[in-house]
Amino acid sequence: MRVGGSRKGDLDMTILDACVQVLQSAKRPMKAEEIFEGIKSGGLYEFRAKEPLSIVRGTLRKHLRSSGPHRVKELERGVYETV
Repeated sequence: MRVGGSRKGDLDMTILDACVQVLQSAKRPMKAEEIFEGIKSGGLYEFRAKEPLSIVRGTLRKHLRSSGPHRVKELERGVYETV
């Protein structure tokens, strides 16, 4: 699902896919702000929302609340890593 933006590069990449890719590349836990900067600097997703960081945070929170296999876990408030 695209929220307030458009995909770049891989046409099937979601915001969550971009978050996971940034975390996997970093190989360390990251704050949402760092994940957002990685998405932006890597050109993984073009945000058109006024508050794109909020979109990243909301996407991560929604993923963690969902049932099913998780690709990201929250280590402490606002700090994430891949599973």
